[in-house]
Amino acid sequence: MFEQEPPTESSLLELDNVVLSPHTAAFTYEGLDNMSMGIVDQLIDYYQGKRPAHLVNPEVFKSHKGL
Repeated sequence: MFEQEPPTESSLLELDNVVLSPHTAAFTYEGLDNMSMGIVDQLIDYYQGKRPAHLVNPEVFKSHKGL
């Protein structure tokens, strides 16, 4: 994976025997389904007052029971 996609300053671009493609591994039916179910599971946890498993900013999480 590259920091910027598509890469514009990679030395790999100069090689004739290299093909670069965007990062699309998650864009399968199974991948999209797993991402959707993961989001739903975390929303359920949140609305039940539990700490969701994969917080981006755990330092700002507050439990909100009764929502």
